[in-house]
Amino acid sequence: MSDRDSAQRSKLPMSSIVLGVLSFLGFAVFPLFALSIPALTFAMLFLITIRHQKDRRRWPALLGVILSVAALSIAPFWYIHLYDLETAPEHERVEFANIGSGAGLDSYNGRRICLKGYAISNNPYEPTATIFISPDGDRCSLTTIVSVRLPFLWQHTELPVAVSGVLIVSHQEHYPRYTIEAIDVRPANTQIGLLERVPSFGC
Repeated sequence: MSDRDSAQRSKLPMSSIVLGVLSFLGFAVFPLFALSIPALTFAMLFLITIRHQKDRRRWPALLGVILSVAALSIAPFWYIHLYDLETAPEHERVEFANIGSGAGLDSYNGRRICLKGYAISNNPYEPTATIFISPDGDRCSLTTIVSVRLPFLWQHTELPVAVSGVLIVSHQEHYPRYTIEAIDVRPANTQIGLLERVPSFGC
């Protein structure tokens, strides 16, 4: 093995440790958990190349393995935890993205549900107690927009949200047909059941 190859190989244990440590930042930014995959790869590559040698860098490589395996083991449970945090207690999650024209919401009339999508506000620069929510952020598609009445003033955000409250179905011929008497608006922490936002510049 050339000196250059040996020098590159010697960087693998520390690279694995650094990536393994950074992967735990996934508790704050979930995609960073993915860093545990190259961390484990680097550590295993190094351990394989020195399997017949006594090398003091074996222990840093093993630490990289431990960190990456720990992060990979924790990530699914943390993602489920983030998913559960989106919904208020005793509210049924409804896959808003799969409702389509919105007709499927009729069966939830009077029930406590949670819808996940994008907030639409008439004045996004001022806090308001009335907003709208859409599965894809399209303010022009009136059949999929749900009105939301809040018990507090809420500052608009472009990030996806999860709204929990009681659904009320209007039988009058107007849109929006559905209103949620909301108790909470929470950040949408995961991509589960979330559509990609579509551009909407005016109708």
